[in-house]
Amino acid sequence: DSLPPYAVLDPCSRTFELNTTLAPWNDPEIRWALNYAIDRDQIVQIAYEGTTSKSRIPYPMYPPIQRLDKLLESKGMFEKYPIWEHNPKKAMEILEKKGWKKGSDGYYAKDGKQLSMVITTHEAFIEKQRIADVLVEQFQAIGINASHKKEAGQLWGDNFAFGKFEARMGWQM
Repeated sequence: DSLPPYAVLDPCSRTFELNTTLAPWNDPEIRWALNYAIDRDQIVQIAYEGTTSKSRIPYPMYPPIQRLDKLLESKGMFEKYPIWEHNPKKAMEILEKKGWKKGSDGYYAKDGKQLSMVITTHEAFIEKQRIADVLVEQFQAIGINASHKKEAGQLWGDNFAFGKFEARMGWQM
């Protein structure tokens, strides 16, 4: 897969970040359910219009980093942690195993509380907003009532610094 000539590997990875001090995102199995719900190929095609490639590690695939990727692969890390696996059925099975039940509205709920998520983005970064919009659709498709909220610069930074967010699109390098 080659990229159009106007695409350059950016050294800053784009990250989907969860506040793991908040339930249910503090549960690693629930985080795996989110991972299985994510179709990274769709993010590349829709949010980036095909001008990037997905990465298994949070670094750009420059040649030295490609060696790290190959080393991790040779050690079986990607088999042990199948981060690229898009499997909505497996995502829903995890949620159901953890006691979430899908209601007539199409969303999971547990103990009277709907499974929802607000993904925040910085108002100035269209790229992050586009990714968040795709994620919202993917999470909605498996029964998580996800939404996207844009925040102004200072609020965005303060909310991150003080853990006042549920989920967000970041750029932390």
